[in-house]
Amino acid sequence: MAKRGLNTTFDEGIYSAFKSKCESNGLGMNEVLQLFMVEYINGNYEVEKKMSLKKM
Repeated sequence: MAKRGLNTTFDEGIYSAFKSKCESNGLGMNEVLQLFMVEYINGNYEVEKKMSLKKM
């Protein structure tokens, strides 16, 4: 399988905590992110975006 890079930004706190968790489990961040992507593609997870209205 050909590999493709992903260049994106993350909240610094989330990035640090995710990196630490991956390292403590002996996993690469790319391995875990790829698994999340596959599970999302396969319909095992759904992302909801909520809109809200705030009175000024």
